[in-house]
Amino acid sequence: MRRTPLQIAQRRLRRTRQLLRQREAEFQSQQRAVAAGQLAAGIMHGFNNSLAAILGQADLQLLNPKLDSATRGHAEAIVSAAQRMADTVRQLSAFSRGNASGAACCSVDATLHATVSLLQCALPRAIAISVSHAAASPSGEARIAADTLQFELVQLVLDGCTALRSGGRITLATTITELDAPTARQHGLTSGHWIELDVTFHLVSPPGQARPRSDSALLRQSLLLNQIRGADRLRRTLDMHTGCTVTLWIPKRTGEG
Repeated sequence: MRRTPLQIAQRRLRRTRQLLRQREAEFQSQQRAVAAGQLAAGIMHGFNNSLAAILGQADLQLLNPKLDSATRGHAEAIVSAAQRMADTVRQLSAFSRGNASGAACCSVDATLHATVSLLQCALPRAIAISVSHAAASPSGEARIAADTLQFELVQLVLDGCTALRSGGRITLATTITELDAPTARQHGLTSGHWIELDVTFHLVSPPGQARPRSDSALLRQSLLLNQIRGADRLRRTLDMHTGCTVTLWIPKRTGEG
């Protein structure tokens, strides 16, 4: 049976209305998701501020050489619990953003050298920053936007420089690492290829002067606070045993060796 032009037009109008209702429902759902994400971000920001205060106070207690073993154990338990909570906040933040698995890619080496050049112009002359020879081999591309990586690196360096008042050195090195499932879980990551960006801060005493012991404590405190503040953006780990080294774990672009 042949339809009349009016019937064809009416059918098209019904389809258009159905499509509009569907798009409107999708838009409203997206708006609710955005609002929920903004609310979650505000709540997690408050959590991060509280965690930074808790972790900072506990860490200051651990720096006290006269602390008895029982109190030290309690302080270490507080630090461990706060770090686990920071990991949970980071995971919630990633979920609220949709986990941004399709984030823009960037060349880690190009971004690294551009950021170092920028910092060399901004840092005091008493603080030297350089890329070590360990980072000479290409690191390839990472699943992260260049401006995001640059922001995280600049923020980390500036936080650490608060303790390098009398001068110091900052070295950066990258390593491509393949993490199996057990090792990845230890770092709060997923298994696969990652780019380790190690940022090491070296305290240097001025000629003929002794560096105040408070500088070491201030550096540790600054890096711990940076670790908490940035937990929801880019995974990082702090190693205080081999100097003050912060490792930024950057997801390597899929398909590269």
